Amino acid sequence: MWYNLGILYQNLDSEKSRNSYLKAVEINPDFPEAWYNLGLVYHYLLINLTEAEKSYLKAIEIQPAKYDAWGQLGVLYAEQNNLLEAEKYFLQAHKLKYDDYHTLQNIVVTYNKQYDKANVLIFLDKLFSIAPNWRYVVQKHPDFEWLWDDADFLALVQADD
Repeated sequence: MWYNLGILYQNLDSEKSRNSYLKAVEINPDFPEAWYNLGLVYHYLLINLTEAEKSYLKAIEIQPAKYDAWGQLGVLYAEQNNLLEAEKYFLQAHKLKYDDYHTLQNIVVTYNKQYDKANVLIFLDKLFSIAPNWRYVVQKHPDFEWLWDDADFLALVQADD
């Protein structure tokens, strides 16, 4: 019941949502979805990154295969420009669910911010296989401008043109 109330309030009242999830994990501390959603509330609605991190980590402790919690930790660290930590969590999320579009996108962006050409190309290739529209994005988005004249990059993005 408390978990469902947390979901209900998530877009209406962030404090009530948080309190509902807290009650849910008080009743059942081994409920990874409640911990994960609590992390989302702290992360995006209450902007309490410390509590968000704790909640995501608790979800992972309970359910190590919870790829979305790994991915959200990666997002949290990337937002703090801790790219090496973000990379670690994104790669673990990818290992758990190799075809998740958002995870692949986050990995590409993280490696791009590090100017890591080899890994950008490896993960762009994977991303293109499930999201071909990204070929257009990376050819036009200024964050990828540093690669626009690179022969390997051009061969990859123009492969199916």
